[in-house]
Amino acid sequence: MNKELQLGKYEFFPNEDYWEKIFKELKQSEMTAEEQKKHLEDILKLFQKRKRKRKGKQI
Repeated sequence: MNKELQLGKYEFFPNEDYWEKIFKELKQSEMTAEEQKKHLEDILKLFQKRKRKRKGKQI
């Protein structure tokens, strides 16, 4: 896997377009479609986990 695609590299903020960077890197990577899908699912899970943590702190 490309080192630049490692999880945890990206911070997720609603006002910035990190997803565009992720999709661009996926297109340029040598991953298969199935690997790309799995990678995106992992990123989404990480995003949702961070979002839940932030909600918990705000309450």
